[in-house]
Amino acid sequence: MRCQTCRTMNRPEARYCQTCGAPLPAAAGPPPPPLAQPPPGPPAAVGYAAAGARLAKPYRPGSLLAASVVALLSTLIVFDVVNIPVAVALIMHYGAHGYDMHDLAAAEVVQACTGVLQMLVYLTTAILFLVWLYRASSNLAPLGATSQTISPGWAVGWWFIPFMNLVRPYQAVREIWQLSEPPRDAAATAPPAARRGAAWLGWWWAGWLVSNIGGVILTRISMETESTDGMIAVTYASIAGHVVEIVAAILAIFVVRAIDARQTALHGALYGRHLAT
Repeated sequence: MRCQTCRTMNRPEARYCQTCGAPLPAAAGPPPPPLAQPPPGPPAAVGYAAAGARLAKPYRPGSLLAASVVALLSTLIVFDVVNIPVAVALIMHYGAHGYDMHDLAAAEVVQACTGVLQMLVYLTTAILFLVWLYRASSNLAPLGATSQTISPGWAVGWWFIPFMNLVRPYQAVREIWQLSEPPRDAAATAPPAARRGAAWLGWWWAGWLVSNIGGVILTRISMETESTDGMIAVTYASIAGHVVEIVAAILAIFVVRAIDARQTALHGALYGRHLAT
């Protein structure tokens, strides 16, 4: 090895120059071995990110939340079914005895009690539905979606912003539906709910808007009505409102079950396993 100071050639194993005693540069060792490469993962489905992009946030199955929302929606349907014959009894009472706001009929007492219970169940359903919606939106990234435009926070937040809540929540649910679509081979073996068309979404949202806006209008009219004919008309309208609420709740059940089934099928296709909690 040549000394950099006096240019004397030294033995390869020497550490100091035999002429001037200057330290010799260390001999270059063999190159380090290449870094080990991780084994290739499963191929990503078309339209979704590679497996490495899905590691940042874990997938959290929403089947238990979806089942709870479906159970509460079914309870609301039962309340509406019970309220229809109660409303018919009120119409018959008003027709026979007239309407007196100081003389409550038995049917009015029943309607008031079921109304309070229905409101409590409705609020619980709304809260749990939003929790499920946040979970479903959060699962899009772990499932490999790369074109999500509405974040999980805004998927919930848009429901509370006036005027925007007439459109944006529907767009959030539609995006979750679209980005949760499983591959064709997985959809073929998935439950029927996963194969429902997107037309259900439009009908569900229309029913939701009609039932809620109509309910607000009907409540204000009933508070200002004191005549018998007016209360009979309001009660007929309430029967129609119950029917719309039943239809909207049934469609909401379809939407919740379908999105949950689609995400479960997509997760099974990407990871080869099924999570049901």
